[in-house]
This record gives sequence, C-alpha cells and structure tokens, in this order.
Amino acid sequence: LDLDAMRKERTAWGLFRDRRPDLYGEILRLDGGAGNS
Repeated sequence: LDLDAMRKERTAWGLFRDRRPDLYGEILRLDGGAGNS
C-alpha cells in the first residue's frame, strides 16, 4: 500500500482533508455559545 499516494488522493478530494472532530466542539453545542456567558 502506498500511504503517501493515498494521502495525496484524499487531500485532493477535499472531503476528508479537515475532518477533526476534536475541533467541532463549539458547533456541536446546542446553543452555539462558548460556555463563558
């Protein structure tokens, strides 16, 4: 398996490029607030 080629293909698609669930915390909140208010 050529992992570098697979990574380049995924990046070119744009579909899987920025899938980082740990960064979605704020948009997953029901009220969209930051929790400081």
